[in-house]
Amino acid sequence: MRILKRTLCFVAGAAALAAPFALGTASAGSIWQPTADSSISWNWQLQGTPNLSNHVQMYDIDGFDNTAATVSALHAQGTIAVCYIDLGTWENWRSDAGSFPSSVLGSSNGWPGEKWLDIRQISTLAPIMTARMQMCVQKGFDALEPDNIDGYSNSTGFPLSAQDQLNYNEWIANTAHSLGLSVGLKNDVDQTSQLEPYFDWALDEQCNQYSECNTEKVFTDADKAVFNAEYGSSTSFCAADIAAHINGVRFSVNLDGSTYAPCGGWSGTGSTTTTASTTSSSTSTTGNPGSSSSSSSSTSSSSTSSSSTSTTQATTTTTRRTTTTTSPRRSATTSTTTPSRRRRSSNGSQRFGSSSSGSGSGFGSNAVSSTTSTVPWWRHHRSFW
Repeated sequence: MRILKRTLCFVAGAAALAAPFALGTASAGSIWQPTADSSISWNWQLQGTPNLSNHVQMYDIDGFDNTAATVSALHAQGTIAVCYIDLGTWENWRSDAGSFPSSVLGSSNGWPGEKWLDIRQISTLAPIMTARMQMCVQKGFDALEPDNIDGYSNSTGFPLSAQDQLNYNEWIANTAHSLGLSVGLKNDVDQTSQLEPYFDWALDEQCNQYSECNTEKVFTDADKAVFNAEYGSSTSFCAADIAAHINGVRFSVNLDGSTYAPCGGWSGTGSTTTTASTTSSSTSTTGNPGSSSSSSSSTSSSSTSSSSTSTTQATTTTTRRTTTTTSPRRSATTSTTTPSRRRRSSNGSQRFGSSSSGSGSGFGSNAVSSTTSTVPWWRHHRSFW
């Protein structure tokens, strides 16, 4: 009850902040809300052209680098398309980099071209970040992966508190939902209990390596899917992930499609549920994939998700919907880079990249520099500091 009251109170405030900056809302439909009851095959590629041969149920790709044509191709396979965008740091190579006033730019997060944002200034960041989410909607994405949303636990140059982070992350979830996007909690493992009511699923990196998978139990207990990426040389973590109903996959640290070793899965009554749009009483059906176990090569499985109707909730609540909005098709772009792993551990010690040594980065003996791409290699992982 206390959580419900807190949710309703914040939603009212979030609506006031989000409404002036919304660039339009998605058409009525149901949101993707994957459950923990059955395993879900998924892939994650942020470098290069996404490999569509795996035929997974969920695919997480860069929102800026990929086009509506790629999203449409995923939908044609019955795949949920997740839009990766950075909502916690400024990136100097992005097309909207000039939209950020200097007042919100903080310390470097340890990676070239990136600075932490002052997330306390939600009213300033709202139009920029809403536009990014709207870009995902216009390209037809179903869901959002917001990165770097744990700045409060890092050295940002601003006195951010845990409550500041909660406020910002809740705003992200509410705004994404108001635009028709499912949204996952990326990392921020110390606030999963408070944020689970707002988010539809969770994505963690190396939860086994850093002994933090237990923090995601709040999601699986709520029958919400958890996705875990490991970057080591072994899949020995898979037994633990399967037992915990976590969808684990071993990837290359570059997230370039070169390594894809899913753990397999478990069976249940279903892997996807939906809640109808709050803006229309019409029934909507989306191409949400159903459940299946994945193998180390690849597995495809899809089914139609359930749909229902509702007309009572406000458009900025955490009601979950899947957008059907699309934008004109454009040819895909290619980004060929090699990122390095980065992460701030719970005890404050630093983790360094695991790729081969390179010059120019200056952060750890295993860091890699990129000289061939306009999209830096470091942007998809947890922050160095």
